[in-house]
Amino acid sequence: MVWLRRAKTLLLTMRHCRNWLPLVANRAGLPCRPSQVARRDGLVLAFSGGLRCHWGQIFEAAVADVYEVTSAVPELILDVGGNIGGFSCFAAWMHRGARVHAFEPQADEAAAFRANVERNGLTNVILHETLVTRDGREVTFYENPANRGASSMFFGEASGRKRGSVSLDWVPLSTARSLFVKLDCEGSE
Repeated sequence: MVWLRRAKTLLLTMRHCRNWLPLVANRAGLPCRPSQVARRDGLVLAFSGGLRCHWGQIFEAAVADVYEVTSAVPELILDVGGNIGGFSCFAAWMHRGARVHAFEPQADEAAAFRANVERNGLTNVILHETLVTRDGREVTFYENPANRGASSMFFGEASGRKRGSVSLDWVPLSTARSLFVKLDCEGSE
């Protein structure tokens, strides 16, 4: 069944991405190093450090729409674990009238996130560069140097550092009639 999943990935990439050929070539192991995913609808998501590190963050959220945000009609979208902005930018692009609050505590990922928001002229995205917990307590955050998107409050193999956090109560949830929440925060869900 692996071949079926790969065929579906290929078809979705060809259907939704203007630059599908270098993306597919890179995924096949050919010496092609694309630095962005350019959707046919105009959304562009750039990344550094290679496509293999960011493929899941971009493909799942903005190409395959695994969270099915396009079938929703949200006024408010929360993205806990924003990474480089693949989901948030896609959601904001598809729902221009919605407000997107995203949380990404890892500095390099947050910088790439901000750049993707600016690159696409998205004015309905607010990035919070902080951790999220249920009570806003101080926690230890472990940064994964091999995969920045896999940094976490758990599974620390290197030394972590203490950081503050916020709870989702911090976002004005009661002002929205409809809410869409995406949680992808490395075991902290």
